Amino acid sequence: MNATMNETIDDDHINIGIIEDQEPCVYIPIIENKGVKGVTGVGVAGVGVTEVGGAVGGKGRMLEENWSGDNLETLSQWIQIATLQIEVLDLAIRYYRSIVRKNVLLGLIFSTASGSISLSQMNSREQRFFFNIIFTILSFTVAMFTGLIKIYQIQERLEEFIQLKQEWVGFSVIITTEVQLPVNERKRALELITKHKNKYLDLLKHDVDIPSYIKSRAYKNLYHDKQHYLDNLKKYKKLKEIHSCTDDQYFLREIEVFEKKEKKEQKENNPDEEQWWMFCCIQYKQIYNYLTNHKDKYIGEKTALSNIFLTVIMEEEDEQLNSKIVELWNNIRTRQTDLKIKLKEYNMYVSSKNNLEFDSNIVL
Repeated sequence: MNATMNETIDDDHINIGIIEDQEPCVYIPIIENKGVKGVTGVGVAGVGVTEVGGAVGGKGRMLEENWSGDNLETLSQWIQIATLQIEVLDLAIRYYRSIVRKNVLLGLIFSTASGSISLSQMNSREQRFFFNIIFTILSFTVAMFTGLIKIYQIQERLEEFIQLKQEWVGFSVIITTEVQLPVNERKRALELITKHKNKYLDLLKHDVDIPSYIKSRAYKNLYHDKQHYLDNLKKYKKLKEIHSCTDDQYFLREIEVFEKKEKKEQKENNPDEEQWWMFCCIQYKQIYNYLTNHKDKYIGEKTALSNIFLTVIMEEEDEQLNSKIVELWNNIRTRQTDLKIKLKEYNMYVSSKNNLEFDSNIVL
């Protein structure tokens, strides 16, 4: 599973998020609103600002300014980036803090040992020579590690990571706290986006040097149990791409491929009676292996602050994704049915035309 971080920043539009297995599609940030009577103007994708008119337009504006799909998607992308940064910084803090602690512990052991053992008390020359070598190696090691800590500025980096993590946590708490409230008790989503946009951009500008394996581990910690959300997001983007296709032949071909893939996945998840016994054995084996080998393995990750923030926003967005998927499916089914009817009528017309030409040739 490949993941890329797509960042597009300008004054009018922000669309930053984790995209799973990107499919080629055309992204149009400016969308003209024509679907609601009384609503005119343009909307900015990811922010959802509209100009409205009339009674219906006022209601539409309230929906857009509060917790519509576009606004929630933007806030979700912000929190996904924030939680990833928090997890990366948390792992980096643990790593650099362990280096400092090990160096302090090594120095403490050496100073204690050198103070407790006196070379003058050694009767044998071999013993004095042996302990002298040990003390020399220990003092050289402590001095070398202390020098490396100063050269690589580990203490300074540790303080920088702690401060930056606190800023990301403070930014995330404001949004996730609003999401946990009932919808009618929340602040306007548009107000949150406008108010915290500059803060979000300032945090993104902080470029810290963190090893790649720490970033990879942070991503796995956050998303190893979020497969349902990632599958739903991937499905929604694919349906959105199919729905926006203007080529009828490509549309019919893509929806046919998508339906076959869906049926195959459903068959794998819901096996028939002949495969049921094998399916049960495989599931039992997987559960047994999980309980024996992975007991309490992910408890610390699930209770981490970054994972809590991410779970809150994903559960909220997943509800809207499901409704969007159903709506897209209905629109695609309607268009598919209409195209099939038109195609059938066209084929009948061509067939009747060919028959007439054939009969006229016979008469001639």
